[in-house]
Amino acid sequence: MLRSALIFYGAAQVGYGEVTQRYKDKLFRTFDKGNAATAYQGAWPPPLTQCKQYFFEDVPVGYEGADKLVFPDKVQLYDFAFTHPLNKEMFRSSP
Repeated sequence: MLRSALIFYGAAQVGYGEVTQRYKDKLFRTFDKGNAATAYQGAWPPPLTQCKQYFFEDVPVGYEGADKLVFPDKVQLYDFAFTHPLNKEMFRSSP
């Protein structure tokens, strides 16, 4: 139903999938960009004072701490992504 609604509103591609252990090990981000978006590109990982680290823990509900973001490990999670077409001239002239 979500896919149909996104296509109705103009999405070009819609995809989703289950977050498996392989996805957690290989594709999941380990750090949030936070304030370290461009300052620490060469010196990775950035200090935890500038960003938060992602963790999977055995908790029923995820939470956000002062220095980490925790996702539930035993709960079935899904990833969802979509693309929508953009006008090239408007994209080039955006601020």
